[in-house]
Amino acid sequence: SGLLGLKSRRRKPNMPVLEDVIIAIFIAAQCALFFSVTAIPAYLMVLLSGQAVTAMRVLGYTFLSLPLTAAAIHSLLARAAASAPRWKKQSRELPRVIVVGAGFGGLCAAIKFKTMGLQVTIIEKSENIGGTWHFNTYPGSGCDVPSLLYQFSFAMNPGWTRKWAPQSEIIQYMHRLYDSYDLRKNVKLNTEVESAQFDEKTGTWRVKCNESGNSTELLCDIVVTAVGQLSAIQIPPIPGTDTFEGDSFHAARWPKGYDLQGRRVAVIGAAASAVQIVPAIVDKVKTLSVFQRTPSYIVHKRDFVVPAWQRFLYRFMPITQHMYRAAIWLLGELFFLSFATRGNLNKSMGTKMGLEALQEQVKDPELAKKLTPDFDFMCKRTLLSSEYYPALQRKNAELVADKIEKITKVGIVTADGKTREVDTIVFATGFKSTEFLSPMTFVGTDRSSDLNKSWAGSPCAYLGMASPGFPNLFILYGPNTNLGHSSILFMLECQVNYIAQALAYMVESGAKSLDVRRDVMDEYKKTTQEKLSKLVFTSSCNSWYRAKNGEIVNNLATGTFRYFLETRRFRAADY
Repeated sequence: SGLLGLKSRRRKPNMPVLEDVIIAIFIAAQCALFFSVTAIPAYLMVLLSGQAVTAMRVLGYTFLSLPLTAAAIHSLLARAAASAPRWKKQSRELPRVIVVGAGFGGLCAAIKFKTMGLQVTIIEKSENIGGTWHFNTYPGSGCDVPSLLYQFSFAMNPGWTRKWAPQSEIIQYMHRLYDSYDLRKNVKLNTEVESAQFDEKTGTWRVKCNESGNSTELLCDIVVTAVGQLSAIQIPPIPGTDTFEGDSFHAARWPKGYDLQGRRVAVIGAAASAVQIVPAIVDKVKTLSVFQRTPSYIVHKRDFVVPAWQRFLYRFMPITQHMYRAAIWLLGELFFLSFATRGNLNKSMGTKMGLEALQEQVKDPELAKKLTPDFDFMCKRTLLSSEYYPALQRKNAELVADKIEKITKVGIVTADGKTREVDTIVFATGFKSTEFLSPMTFVGTDRSSDLNKSWAGSPCAYLGMASPGFPNLFILYGPNTNLGHSSILFMLECQVNYIAQALAYMVESGAKSLDVRRDVMDEYKKTTQEKLSKLVFTSSCNSWYRAKNGEIVNNLATGTFRYFLETRRFRAADY
């Protein structure tokens, strides 16, 4: 009944785990059945006797049950995420938690901690919740992760209208969750964290904030940062930027209601946001100049409207949504395992996949040359779009690959000496992705240094969450947790479950603070960088994954399933 959605998925704190055990046994039985009874014998049939038809028939019967198995796994994960850790005894007061950021990370953390009965305060610097989806309202804004995977496993939305959800639907989904879990009263809007200092004697953090221009200080036991990696905008230091007399703004700060009709527009940057903006505005503007520094691999985004009958199934038979979601997740894991490692498979099949859309849609040899990357597939973020290349070939659009020398009062001057006069400049130039938690300062047990200084330009955290010398501070979507093949929301659930177990341990043991051991952190960093050295992220390209010292500090070094295994249990011995 849990799988079919006939019972509420919200578990009470002390609800027995019998149903979880039953589901786990079902999963194990199905896997054993598939591998021992059907898969191996079927393979032997083909290998030894050539009875392919019989073998496929046997496999077909078993594959009917595999979607149920996949759905059961996701149901189990969903139930685990929605449940609260139980403590057998309470040896201290329940910790007070401050969550910094009201995006998906802050939302996930607040739901979990509130379910545990903890006092939670969410601090958000903007005027509304939503995080990156509150700010990224530019034309064409949407997610490049399929909708079914870009949602919490414990709060599945049957109403997604497209395979890849637009920004408007994502922000609506977030607002519904804030309302359904009654979190509005826990959020302090227009409040920015400036600094925080840990008090070893009391095991508490003193958090200094700027609340609508007024300085305030909050006291808490635990700080969880959920500001993400893509929040601090980056505008390149191009000479003359301040002299431009037209309108200019970053894509993530698009003015509400801004009308581009009939304007001459320049988009500086040709990565993730640009491939969404350009197709959305090309038919509205008079001229469109896209300034590209480095081309990217762009694969087809085969988007479609989710039919009504499919949404009906998702709503009244939730198991079907779990099945589809499981398939998408599994394909992402296989994609990572196949192409993220350096080698012939990446150079042959990976490159072919990355150039397929370009070869199909761009017939002009000169333009195709400008758009062809000269680095390994997946070294930089792989982009999704089936509309970007056609948009660049419209009569009113042009791709400029020459270096920008300066910006003048009326336009942009490139290295070839040509000036392009424009009315609007859009900086689609990304974020300061390696400056984690900046400009906030966190001072731990060493009063002479804050967290960013201790990282010395190479951010690192145990499991992406904890750093030595900074007790009771946990980071969501921290160093080496970014993905290029799956959903960060899966990672957030793993991290929040881990932190919840840590807090449960503190309540049971009476521990005043938790500080990850230096040797554990050093070994984790060493292992992570060794794994990354074998992946394409460390090959010859300059991506936003790299710190100034050349280390990859953003991306995960393994698949998401491995990370799930690493974070499924809190190990007190590491602290």
